[in-house]
Amino acid sequence: GSTTKALHTVITTKKETLQLELELALALDVEVLCSTTYKLEGDGLEILLVHDSLEELRELGRRMGKEASDLPNVSAILRAKTPIHVGLATREYYEAPHHKWFAGKISSASNGSWTIQYPDNSTLHVTDEEEMRRAIDVTLLPEWATLVGHITGAFNYLENRLNDQCAAPYACREQHRVTGLLRVFNPSFAHNRVDALWVDKLGELPCIAHIPN
Repeated sequence: GSTTKALHTVITTKKETLQLELELALALDVEVLCSTTYKLEGDGLEILLVHDSLEELRELGRRMGKEASDLPNVSAILRAKTPIHVGLATREYYEAPHHKWFAGKISSASNGSWTIQYPDNSTLHVTDEEEMRRAIDVTLLPEWATLVGHITGAFNYLENRLNDQCAAPYACREQHRVTGLLRVFNPSFAHNRVDALWVDKLGELPCIAHIPN
C-alpha cells in the first residue's frame, strides 16, 4: 500500500530499491510518450504535427526492446547492478576488420577476471570489471523482458486505436488518415511531396469538399 512504512521498505530493501531504479529509468527512456502528448495539446496548428508524431511513436514501439540502446537508462542500471557470473550472456561490437556484433557467454570467473567464450570456441580474457559490464547483453536478462513487457502495452494500445481494433468510440484510423492528408498545409512537409493525387484525396474530405472550386 501507499504508506510511509511501504515507502521505507522500498528505499531500504535492496531488491525493492533496484526495482524502483529500473522503473524510474524506464520512465525516463520512454518519456517521449508524455512529451508527445504535451506537444500535441491545443486546437491550432498542432494538427499538422499529429500524423508524423504518432508514426514516430509507432516506429519506436515496433522496435522497442530489440536493442539495449532502445532503453539506455535501463541498460545502464542493469549493467551496473547485474551480478557477473558464469553463463551470463555477452554481446559486443567490434570495429575493423570485423564490423559486426559478437555474442558470447562467460565461461569462467575468478578473482576479478573473466573469460568470454564465443560460438566458434574462441575466447576473450577480461580483467577490467567496467569492460566486462559493458559487454553484458542486457536484452537477455529476465528484468529486461519484464520491463519491455510493461511498456509494450502502451504501444499496443496506440496501434489498436489507429487500426480500429478497439471499441468504436475510440477508433482513430480515419482520423489518422485525415491528419496525414492535412500535412499538405505544412510547408516544410509539403515541398516536393504533395502531388495531384494527394490534392484529389484532400478534396474528398468533408471539411474541404464544400469549398467552391
